[in-house]
Amino acid sequence: MPQAAQPRIANRRTGISEVPAERRGVSSTAMESNGSATFRVALYRAMGFYIARVQELPGCICRGATEVEAVEMARASIRAYLQVTRAIEGDRATVHVQIKV
Repeated sequence: MPQAAQPRIANRRTGISEVPAERRGVSSTAMESNGSATFRVALYRAMGFYIARVQELPGCICRGATEVEAVEMARASIRAYLQVTRAIEGDRATVHVQIKV
């Protein structure tokens, strides 16, 4: 049986690295002292590029040529997702539609 991939953490200074065991399972939406939130991003290698899926935000998926680029795209997508969510919070939709796929 193949070994499960180890969780990894990304940051701008060091790029992609393994998640320390003590940080695994920490609440992903816990607010840090500076008011920022932490989200878990799953990285996949597919179709010649990397796909980053933000696990706590449904539909927040992006891609990049490298792992670091995919994570940076995810960072921008998270900011946009949260900004739009705040903008429409409590607002009524103008039209509701059903789309058949």
